[in-house]
Amino acid sequence: MKKILILPILAVLILLSSCTTSEKYDVVTTLYIQYDMVRSIAGDKLTYNLVMPIGADAHSFEPTSKQIIQIESSKVFLFTSNDMDPWVVNLDHGKSNFVDLSVANIFALHHNETDEEYVDDHKSHGHDENLHYWTVLENQIEMVDVILSALIEIKPEENTFFTTNASKLKDDLNDIKAQFLDLPLTNIPLYFIGHNVFSLFSEETNLNIISLTDSFTTEVDPTSQDILEMINQIKGSKSNVFFYDQFEGLNTASSIETDLLNDSYEIVKKPLYSMHNISKDQFENKTSILDLWNENLANIKLAYGV
Repeated sequence: MKKILILPILAVLILLSSCTTSEKYDVVTTLYIQYDMVRSIAGDKLTYNLVMPIGADAHSFEPTSKQIIQIESSKVFLFTSNDMDPWVVNLDHGKSNFVDLSVANIFALHHNETDEEYVDDHKSHGHDENLHYWTVLENQIEMVDVILSALIEIKPEENTFFTTNASKLKDDLNDIKAQFLDLPLTNIPLYFIGHNVFSLFSEETNLNIISLTDSFTTEVDPTSQDILEMINQIKGSKSNVFFYDQFEGLNTASSIETDLLNDSYEIVKKPLYSMHNISKDQFENKTSILDLWNENLANIKLAYGV
């Protein structure tokens, strides 16, 4: 009888083992922007994975047990911040492979304050605009440097390869930033159907982006009054383009577009990418953050008439 029981026991053990193991990666990231930076720098020299499912809402994401195993077994885990990824504090946060990219960003937009003074002041007043620090191009350039250092540490023999790719990426981001700063200095409002994700980016580029909700997260839904006020603002400004978040605001944007067209008001809607995440089609087409920035720039130029 003991011999007969061996096979069922082995089968159970194998099944349990398969449930508790997970594919390992050199690098694991939380947001698409970090994932694409790693891909641009590392190429095929490392393995990497985006822990957040494609198309998911970054603000409400919670990892599965399998994803937690991937994170803790990785050589480098790049996360956005404790505020953006609050679930990280429940993991082994002291692990040396955990890299908090919010520590790297410069927040150097208020030039009369030091970085430390700016962060401390805004934290003390309960402001959350730093939540989306990665939408600032200058901060993205800083992120590239931090990610580069992390990748070199785990594979130093590829130092030259990684550094060359990182330099190219930084040059491209600097070029895009220069193009935004070269836009005409005007207060033309850019109406965005989504939460307040572009606050710091607006400050960096002198753009006047007005979000449908002032909330810095997706937890606050726009009211019918919010929507009506935005429709009236669009009409009052004679805007011919407005923008939307591809995951959060498409349905509302389509409704606003329909209402305006029914009133014989000519308008078109365009996406404005914050790079929290991308769609399945974009992922399959290997859409890069540079692609997203160039599309953002082209769409904003439409509103500027240039």
